[in-house]
Amino acid sequence: MMEFSTEKIHRDTNLSETIFLFSPDGFVGFNAQKQVIQVNPAFVKLTGLEKEAWLGLSEDDFKVRFLQLCCAKDGYVSGTWPTVVEFSYPDSTIQRYTVSKIISPLTSDCIIQFQEITDEHEERKRLKSEFLADAAHALRTPVSAIQGFAELLLNNSFEASVQKEILGIIKEESVKIISLINAFVNSSAEGNAV
Repeated sequence: MMEFSTEKIHRDTNLSETIFLFSPDGFVGFNAQKQVIQVNPAFVKLTGLEKEAWLGLSEDDFKVRFLQLCCAKDGYVSGTWPTVVEFSYPDSTIQRYTVSKIISPLTSDCIIQFQEITDEHEERKRLKSEFLADAAHALRTPVSAIQGFAELLLNNSFEASVQKEILGIIKEESVKIISLINAFVNSSAEGNAV
């Protein structure tokens, strides 16, 4: 029974090492004394600094060096780990990463994971731009109608029945605008909740 346990631990260790080496996510391992003991190739590629530049650093020194290379995003509070960081590269590309800190309850070792989210961020920006373009278009039509009919009333004399009809159209178009604004506000609130 003991051999089985040793074999399983060996197999699990090999699997963990393989994941660590070949993952597209950057990983940095810290021991219980909060010193860097491992960095994977993806993290080296992300930062552009060799593995040796990181090994042995305290967590605080690691954080200082890391934050000199990137820009913390999304409400970063000094002294904590940012949840999102952004790297700008010489070729003008920008990549965004989430930052997750995982602490082992058994050993107090920890791993910090840097997962690229550039594509998701770009997709959100694209969807936001489309949404704003659609919103502007949807609002332009009733606003143009209100403007046109208001100009008619200001620049011409109409019988009371015609004036009432034009005012009715202006009211209908303003109701459309309010409905559109409410839909946009509700959509925005739902998007922020996700």
